[in-house]
Amino acid sequence: EPPRYLLECTEGPEHAPMFISVVQIEGRVAGRGRGTTKKISQQEAAAQALLELRTTEGVPEIREEETTPSGGLEG
Repeated sequence: EPPRYLLECTEGPEHAPMFISVVQIEGRVAGRGRGTTKKISQQEAAAQALLELRTTEGVPEIREEETTPSGGLEG
């Protein structure tokens, strides 16, 4: 089941809202984030969830060369 993002609430005036989102993993809140857009608040929630998973579940950090199509080798 993929992570699920939910808008928890919106704070502040209409012309400058602050969005608070949560990310749920396996039905539990794994992270919470705030931002001036929904996307930023979701990214912050994801970052918090990843940090939590790394400390509690030993999820390894992904190195940049693991995410490049060429495996980090330039040719």
